[in-house]
Amino acid sequence: IMYKARLEALVEKLWDFGVSAFTVLNYLHKPGARDALAEFTRSFAASHPAAIPFGTLYPGEPGNMDTARRWFDEWGFAGLKSQPLVTCRAIDDPSMYPIYELMRERGRILLVHAGTAPYANEFTHLDPLERVLSDLPELPVILAHMGAYDIPRALGLLDRFPRLMLDTAMVFTRTDVFDTTMKIDPARLLPYRERILFGSDFPNIPYDYSEAVDSILRLGLGDEFNRLVFRDNALRVFGLEEPPAA
Repeated sequence: IMYKARLEALVEKLWDFGVSAFTVLNYLHKPGARDALAEFTRSFAASHPAAIPFGTLYPGEPGNMDTARRWFDEWGFAGLKSQPLVTCRAIDDPSMYPIYELMRERGRILLVHAGTAPYANEFTHLDPLERVLSDLPELPVILAHMGAYDIPRALGLLDRFPRLMLDTAMVFTRTDVFDTTMKIDPARLLPYRERILFGSDFPNIPYDYSEAVDSILRLGLGDEFNRLVFRDNALRVFGLEEPPAA
């Protein structure tokens, strides 16, 4: 991990990089930590106006529905982060469907790690995501890592599901963690330029933050593409008319 520091020092790093707003994403590997993580996220976001808070749930844990309703209706959380790699529960777990329905009604976002990179297990493939999208096509979803290594399939899902977006975290970076030679012609991304968000995975990355930025610029897809991916798409998705002050 390149960036190991206390929380405020990490925030200062983001300002130094030119970041004006950022998501706060936690995830659970076992039941019992949901509320403590949420309280941390709530407190942090309250003192950092540029932070966009997400909650996280362990599928099947008692109280999830009431908790999610409080997060969305009272605390202003933007959505949920789902990490099936560590929960070892598929995102189409039946216990999550009532919560997804609530999220669809509230316009809250499901940000999910699905696909087979940088690490995979039996729960991370795209089949469960496709089932959720088929059942709830109006649910806003951001697919982290562009579904890598399954990017061609992820692009196909964009054609079918209008509320799906992809983020670029780690995908095009030059690093030993990913095999980033995924043989995707960058031009294939241009039709989806309004459906792609810049993602960094900061601070848990094994390279300099500038490499995440440069990896998008190296695609050579032009100023409009870069402006949409780095800024305008996120402003629209998160309802930010202007970047918040640091």
